Amino acid sequence: MKTRLSRREFLASLGAAGIVAGLSSSCLANQQPIAQNKIYMTIDDGPKDYMEEMLDLFAETGDRATFFVLGENCENDYGYSLLVRALNEGHLIGNHSYYHPNFKEISEEEAQAQVQATHEILEQAYKDAGRYNPKLFRFPFGAEAHQGVIANNGYKVVRWNVDTKDYEIG
Repeated sequence: MKTRLSRREFLASLGAAGIVAGLSSSCLANQQPIAQNKIYMTIDDGPKDYMEEMLDLFAETGDRATFFVLGENCENDYGYSLLVRALNEGHLIGNHSYYHPNFKEISEEEAQAQVQATHEILEQAYKDAGRYNPKLFRFPFGAEAHQGVIANNGYKVVRWNVDTKDYEIG
């Protein structure tokens, strides 16, 4: 039987998973080492309704995260306002494509369109927040393909090393 966790309990469990895992491997595709004894919290597929609660919790705890967002979720005023809020509060926003296709199943032209459409939204959000865009990209499903498109757009690929499978909860 699955137990439903509150968002606060879920975030706490992520911290525990990261500490247990040690996070000593490289997550950047260019093999830059990540800091020892650090947890890099990343959240994919937003902005969604839970992002506001997460930002409130991070504001309470002083923690920061990187949100890998879908362009289609940023097109409305609410989604876009969450991007700018996250940036204003010190979080990072990364590109996770426009509508979450499997990059192994799309053409190079479609990959370019996916990256570019979301890039334009993120550039404006970073500008509105007075921040520099570090150009971070995470492949939907971890399906790495069309790396040339990513590199040619100046993005760094960011992977993960702990999958909490939170998408299976509830």
